[in-house]
Amino acid sequence: TDGSEYFVLHATEITDSATFERDLRDSLENASVGLHWVNAEGIITWANQAELDMLGYEKNEYIGHHISEFHADSEIISDILDRLSKQQTLHNYEAKLKCKDGTLRYVSINSNVLWQKNKFVRTRCFTVDITAQKQLQKSVVDGERKYRHLMDTLPVAVYTCDKAGKITYFNKAAAKLWGYEPPINSDSLKFCAAYKVWLDGTFYPPEKTPMALAVETGQSFRNIQPVFERSDGTSFNAHVTIDPLFDENKNLCGAINIFQDITPLKQMELAVRESEQKYNQLLK
Repeated sequence: TDGSEYFVLHATEITDSATFERDLRDSLENASVGLHWVNAEGIITWANQAELDMLGYEKNEYIGHHISEFHADSEIISDILDRLSKQQTLHNYEAKLKCKDGTLRYVSINSNVLWQKNKFVRTRCFTVDITAQKQLQKSVVDGERKYRHLMDTLPVAVYTCDKAGKITYFNKAAAKLWGYEPPINSDSLKFCAAYKVWLDGTFYPPEKTPMALAVETGQSFRNIQPVFERSDGTSFNAHVTIDPLFDENKNLCGAINIFQDITPLKQMELAVRESEQKYNQLLK
């Protein structure tokens, strides 16, 4: 071939390469996820618009600055840079970034380094905003904390079991009546933490108690009055209500037991009966 044919072919390759690079650059600049590059000195050399919008900075306020300026935890960014310098890849590494308006953004970082002949060229960092998820997680935790506080302040005892019968929760009133704090999610203690359970004078092993039946069948129990015996031999009369628990798919997943000590009431009933007997004897 002559020189002109070769020149045309070479020009086509350059055009294709330039088009690819332009499309790639456009994809990075307009990606929906935050992207930035950091050099070996920790200086931000490039960031796309999504990252700038997420934090609220203009390009000149972000690019050219040290990455540590935008991290809320100095130990975290030091650890990130140290890991990257050791050729480690970060997967879903959580951090907090400072926004221009003074607020914080929780982010998940995925990053590694472009190395050329063992030389640190730049990081390739993807920054995903997980603030909404963190806020939701916090609200769930706060809600659970408030719920547990409410349960602990109730004057009645409460505990729950899962489908296997393992005790998953109990409040302070329950532990006080049992005389100890049972282990949570234990395979060796199921359905009831009382040492022994008596109902109408009959002893019931844990796997035969109403709680076990509720967990197995989904049956509710109302106004039953067993006697709970502690390991030290003391006992108390209880008034018990049991309801099954169901998950979001309406599958039976456990049961909740609400009980309280009615020993004083039982003692009063006994005293009344004895008084009535004495009165009847007096009349006779």
